[in-house]
Amino acid sequence: MAMYRAKQQSRNTCQIFNEEINTQVHRRVGLRNDLQEAIERQDFQMFYQARSGRIAGLEARIRWNHPEHGWVSPATFIPLAGGHRPDHCAD
Repeated sequence: MAMYRAKQQSRNTCQIFNEEINTQVHRRVGLRNDLQEAIERQDFQMFYQARSGRIAGLEARIRWNHPEHGWVSPATFIPLAGGHRPDHCAD
């Protein structure tokens, strides 16, 4: 994880694996395990939102209501599922 963080910052830098990174790794692994269970239980909700004041179209938004963490953003759980979140997707 420290290597990835160093690569994100710039070349010719280093990062020390510290408690903050350790906490992030544990949370990510825990959410990934919980996500697998949520997928098996089909534990997601779909919300529909009008695209304008006058309904001309709808967009569907998937949400995960985690039993301990509450609503988890798609920006968090889609990458955990191996998907890539397009830049234009809203949280």
